[in-house]
Amino acid sequence: MSYWLTLPEHDGMFFGAAAYRAWADDIENGRFADGNLPLWENYGVYVVNLATSGSGAPAYICSKLAGINFKYSALSVLKEKLLELTPAEGSDGSGRNLLWIKLDELGGGMDMNAVRETMHDKVKRLKVTDALRDYAKRVDEVVKLLKRCFQPLISQKEKNQHLNCR
Repeated sequence: MSYWLTLPEHDGMFFGAAAYRAWADDIENGRFADGNLPLWENYGVYVVNLATSGSGAPAYICSKLAGINFKYSALSVLKEKLLELTPAEGSDGSGRNLLWIKLDELGGGMDMNAVRETMHDKVKRLKVTDALRDYAKRVDEVVKLLKRCFQPLISQKEKNQHLNCR
């Protein structure tokens, strides 16, 4: 997961925290205030990406691994930390990502009429960019946590080495 979340920019595509920062930069620079820009194709797709992959996926994967093989049992601790960093509705993180909910509340979610209005208001835009940049920092923390936890599995020197997920 940390690999995919830290891929470098490629042909204008950004990944992980860099994607949220690039999205925030585009908003801040007024890209989406252009009345000729089709919002759904240029903004809505970001919200859909967040909605379909930004929920509790890392926490879910860690939980499943912990249940499948005792070697990964320490990942159950990681699940809780991941849910703290990237909260979602529901105790298992299976509901809507709280960033998605916040964007909807700020007029930066799925309703393109609200988005158009928000993108023309610098104060409202700033609130959306702040939410995205805060989430980018959270994704950075997720990556650090994943690397710390999974590094022992990648460079396993001892057969019974324990995961450092705390």
